[in-house]
Amino acid sequence: MEYIDITIFIGIILGLLALTILVNKKMREPQLEKEIDYKAFYVMGISLIPIGIILTTVISPAFICIAGAGASFVFFGLRNKDKWQTDQEI
Repeated sequence: MEYIDITIFIGIILGLLALTILVNKKMREPQLEKEIDYKAFYVMGISLIPIGIILTTVISPAFICIAGAGASFVFFGLRNKDKWQTDQEI
């Protein structure tokens, strides 16, 4: 039984080591700056507000945070409306 425990422990250590190496390698690669699509925040907020309201009334008042996050996304998207990317192809 102890052999299995040691094998699992070594497997976990090796997995964490591999994950650390991959993350370190990814962090060293040059990052390209991406522009934020603020229109996506607006659309996501418009979608989250009714979902949050429905979940709040049907399931639990704790889901009001989803509606709050939606309102924040709408505000954030509208605040940066001049930076919306409108020439995207779908």
